[in-house]
Amino acid sequence: MINQDKIEPYLELVRDLEKIFCEAQTKEILPLSFFSSSIDILNSLKIGIYEIEAMQLQMMQEHIKEVENEINEENEINEIKELDELDELDEVKGINKVNVLADTIGSKIIPDFGKSVSLNDRFMAQRDLLKKNDEDK
Repeated sequence: MINQDKIEPYLELVRDLEKIFCEAQTKEILPLSFFSSSIDILNSLKIGIYEIEAMQLQMMQEHIKEVENEINEENEINEIKELDELDELDEVKGINKVNVLADTIGSKIIPDFGKSVSLNDRFMAQRDLLKKNDEDK
């Protein structure tokens, strides 16, 4: 919440405006000072409200960033826990993780396939293909 010290001056301006209007209520012809002082007070209130709004927006943005960071941290922790659980499950089942060429290439896919495959991956693919051709003969 906005600090009471920041709101109090604007409340005082509202009270001043109320006094000016109460005094003008009994008069038949309003003096020029009524209009100028009323407009000055209203302009000050407008500026004050914009300042309070800007502070509120900044506080809300900071709060949103904090919440997003907390959510991201929780998601990262949950992903790590899930990966650890999967590793433990694989160990219990006796499954060995094998680095497969398709997994390596699949994790690097970008719109231009030629750029997504590294030189090392190309050599591995050629070796695997040529090895299979030699076995077929």
